[in-house]
Amino acid sequence: MKNGDLWGGLALIAFAALYAWAGSDLKLVSSLGIGPGLFPRLLAGILGLLGVLIAAQAVVFRNAEAAEDSDPPDPVPLRSLLLVSAGPAAFAVMAVPLGVVPALAGAVFVSAFASREISVVEAFVTTVVLVAACVLLFRYGLGLPLVLFGDLLTGAE
Repeated sequence: MKNGDLWGGLALIAFAALYAWAGSDLKLVSSLGIGPGLFPRLLAGILGLLGVLIAAQAVVFRNAEAAEDSDPPDPVPLRSLLLVSAGPAAFAVMAVPLGVVPALAGAVFVSAFASREISVVEAFVTTVVLVAACVLLFRYGLGLPLVLFGDLLTGAE
C-alpha cells in the first residue's frame, strides 16, 4: 500500500468534510433558483469522492505495488509546497490594498515557480494570460463588481 496515496485520500476526505461544514449555513436553493450553498457542497462532494477513490485504490492495489516498491520514496517537494501555498496567501494580503489585478498577478507569478522547469518568461506569459482571462470572465462576463486596482495604486482614499 502506498501510504502517501492513502493519507492523501484521507486528507481530501477531511478537507471535503471541512468545506461541507463551512458551507452548511448557506441555502441550497433561493427564490431565484440556485442558492449560494450549492456550489460549495458540490465541490465538497467531488473532493470527497476523489478522496474515497484515491484511498480505496491505495488499499486495493497494495499487494501488487508492494512487490514493485523497492525504490526509496520520493522526497517531499518542499519548494513546490511552499510556493503553491504562498500564492493564495499573497492574493489575500494584496487584494484589498492593491486590487484584484496585481493580487492575482502576484499569486499566479509566485505559484508558477513551484515547477523547476518554468522560466521567468513562461511565468510572465502565464500570469498575463490568466489575469486577462479572469478579468474578462469575472468582471465583464459575469459582471461582478471587482475592484481591479485598489486605492493604494489609484491614490484614492
